[in-house]
Amino acid sequence: MMTFDEFKLLANNPPRKEEPTIFKVVVYGIDTSERSQESENGDNESPKKREFYSEFPLYCFQEVLSSTLSDAEAMMMRLFQDVANAYCAVITELPFGEDIHSGYVSSRLYDACGVLLEQSLCSSYFNEERDDYRHFRGRTPEQTRFAKGDIVEVRYGNAVELAIVVGVPASVEWCYQYGLRVMNHMRKRCPGMSEDELGRLAFSKWYMLDDTDDSYTVINQPAQAYNYSNGKQEFYWPHDHVSGQCLMKPRFPIPKQIEKEFSTYYQQFISS
Repeated sequence: MMTFDEFKLLANNPPRKEEPTIFKVVVYGIDTSERSQESENGDNESPKKREFYSEFPLYCFQEVLSSTLSDAEAMMMRLFQDVANAYCAVITELPFGEDIHSGYVSSRLYDACGVLLEQSLCSSYFNEERDDYRHFRGRTPEQTRFAKGDIVEVRYGNAVELAIVVGVPASVEWCYQYGLRVMNHMRKRCPGMSEDELGRLAFSKWYMLDDTDDSYTVINQPAQAYNYSNGKQEFYWPHDHVSGQCLMKPRFPIPKQIEKEFSTYYQQFISS
């Protein structure tokens, strides 16, 4: 059976398939055109001083391809010199000769200065379902940028919204315990299978955690009521599971009213 130290080693050094890849660089800027138009129409307040929250638009400045990560990062830095109000960049590693819409081999988020903020810990490529390359084995505290209760910017395509974190990616320890739980469950269903084989399968074919589990849970609105036909009422929290590569620290002053509302949502959530 895989030991925790062996599992942790894999978590810190995710296996990679030897395959040709290309790198796509996408640079985003903050779209201030609407605010600039407001100023031209008589609002004398500078767009930079106006409140951007609770959401603001982005624009995709440029998308380019490169054959290596180092060249992709160099291209990114050159693009940052030309983009107005730079927001971030994402460099995605894609399998060469495959459907580029079927996932990525790796993905990296950079801030507007080109500093690497976060990177994926497993492949998301659909053809690698249940493959070692797609297993998410948890994040260390150093790899987890945000904590529960943090207010963050969430990038949804070409728009950014504020939200508050109520759940973080699983730790390496938690993921290892998950594998042990799988092993214990399958021991009952596979009588006669050796412990070595149970352990091997529990951390390979039967291990179901993938890139979708490497995410933060965020909310930005109160609980909603759901009324059943029998008159029963339940409350649920509208929420999103978001990759850390779509999260940034707030860069503008957060209005006090939004801070108060989010704090209330968070306290209600953890009490529910």
